Amino acid sequence: MKLRYFFIVLPIIGASQNLIVSEILHKGNSVTKDYIIQREIQHKIQMPLDSAIAI
Repeated sequence: MKLRYFFIVLPIIGASQNLIVSEILHKGNSVTKDYIIQREIQHKIQMPLDSAIAI
């Protein structure tokens, strides 16, 4: 019975957290210039994660 409550409460706790984007890393790129990739990332640093623009 307690295990069932754990699985019900866990997603609620996870969804209520505001995740802050502290840094954005991109690795493995050898063709596109870094400033082009940074320009195309729409999410700002030190802002809560927005799933609408985090693709």
